[in-house]
Amino acid sequence: MSTRWESTPENRTRVLSVGPPLPNIRIYIVGPSMNLLPLGMPGEIVVGSADLSQGYIGRDDWTAARFMVNPFRDPEVPRVYRTGDVGRLLHNGELEFIGRVDNQIKVRGRRVEVEEIEALIYAMPEVHQAAVIVERNIADGRLTAFLSAKPNQSILIKPLRNQLEKQLPEYMIPAMFIICEELPLTRNGKIDRRALTSTHGRPELDSIYIAPRNEFEVEVKKVWERVLEIQGIGVRDHFLEIGGDSLLAVQIAIYLQERFDCSLPPIAIFVRPTVEELAAEIAMIVESSS
Repeated sequence: MSTRWESTPENRTRVLSVGPPLPNIRIYIVGPSMNLLPLGMPGEIVVGSADLSQGYIGRDDWTAARFMVNPFRDPEVPRVYRTGDVGRLLHNGELEFIGRVDNQIKVRGRRVEVEEIEALIYAMPEVHQAAVIVERNIADGRLTAFLSAKPNQSILIKPLRNQLEKQLPEYMIPAMFIICEELPLTRNGKIDRRALTSTHGRPELDSIYIAPRNEFEVEVKKVWERVLEIQGIGVRDHFLEIGGDSLLAVQIAIYLQERFDCSLPPIAIFVRPTVEELAAEIAMIVESSS
């Protein structure tokens, strides 16, 4: 045992504090290169102690990968153990457990801790289940959140997204939120992430679906659905709320320039972030040049 913490109904949360380290224990939070990370930043948990085990019996390969000489020059702690767990040290001295290194993923070259995203989603009182996955078949990978609500509760996506934007960097905000009655479970009762799929249908949105009403809206909608790989986009669906980002905006701008033979910078998609608004902008450009 390396830390100690007493759980009560009042302090029980989805992100688990495991308390401060015991007196003879050192806890380090490190990055991929075993570099020490500052307080509050998540990383791999490394445990050091003068009473550390010598390693795994009969598994020299495991021992070599996990046990090592302490690189942080602490004479009282000659050796350390890489736990493979992800956590962060808080300013009150407690250690917060987030998840496993095995569940770390990369989206566009940036490391993403899905457990950290899920923990913030679970903090919403109406959420019953939550799982975040990366869909590799979409562009460079798209973060998608699958949610189920507690009985007699409903989940509003816009307030949830706004809350996440206050606490997470942009690249860790799920591009899509899919509401399910229940998330699939494995035989052990854990969420079956491999069974989760967005099926590329219109994600859960707070706005109602409105179909295209003119030729420009029809053509813009087709391009959006092609690039975003989503069917059933409504003309008032917000670009960012259905999985859009800067890279996809560039692709959409290129396709629309070819389709309408007009100049359309990618920034226009963020200024006019719905099919309705963008189609109206394109119609004005086309009409003024004719």
